[in-house]
Amino acid sequence: MKEQHVAKREEMMKRISTKATSTVLLAVLGLGACTTPPSGPPLPPPQVLAPIKVVDGNTTAPAVRLSWHSDGPDTQARTSNFGVELEYAQGSGRADQRVAGTEYVSLGGASLLGPQDVRHRADLRYGHLALSGITRFWGKASGLELQWVAGVGRTELELRSESRTTADPALTAKYQVSGVALGVGPRWNITRELAVEGRVQSLWSWADSKYDFSYPEVAVRYRPVRNAALRMGYSGMGSKPSTNGGDSPVEVRIAGPFLGLDVMF
Repeated sequence: MKEQHVAKREEMMKRISTKATSTVLLAVLGLGACTTPPSGPPLPPPQVLAPIKVVDGNTTAPAVRLSWHSDGPDTQARTSNFGVELEYAQGSGRADQRVAGTEYVSLGGASLLGPQDVRHRADLRYGHLALSGITRFWGKASGLELQWVAGVGRTELELRSESRTTADPALTAKYQVSGVALGVGPRWNITRELAVEGRVQSLWSWADSKYDFSYPEVAVRYRPVRNAALRMGYSGMGSKPSTNGGDSPVEVRIAGPFLGLDVMF
């Protein structure tokens, strides 16, 4: 009898232990389910770096040229006249940009976050010192010439971007590039005093193969005296400097009427 009583007691203890283990396991599982964080609303998309593009077709670009040629300022028929040319030109452009809520613009390590309106101002300068050649075609009655320049040049772009809707500090950056300056263009001498001419120039940087600069122009040339001429026409400048990974890509295109002075020796 005593042995049966002990066996029943051991069996009861095993049942109690099994129930307690099951209860603890269910409690742990329930607690884990309660501590799982509820799913919230989706996170907003990250802001994207927006490019800066300044396109202004209503600006002016004054220019000055000084040149010296071995045969003087006049080129004879069927001959070439070689010399040296120094040129300087500049222009400014403005543009407004709407930066969306998912975008931002960055210059010099500082940023303007959207949504807001941003105004850009670009000051672009160009100069070169180059060898120059003028070739006059056909006979004495022809007034058609072709001029080319090849030398060293430099461009400088100053960019300022500021908010039109907030008090955030303005962003500024300066890009300076030197390289090989090349240019070519025709000139048609209608009379001794009056001519029509055009030229396309570019700058190839030896330090930055991705840099892009162009400078086309077309002009009427009035030469009241032998050694000086006024040039009036339409010109454009385009610059696309390389930027670091944190700054916005920059592209500047300005164009408009210009007035130039050409002094020849």
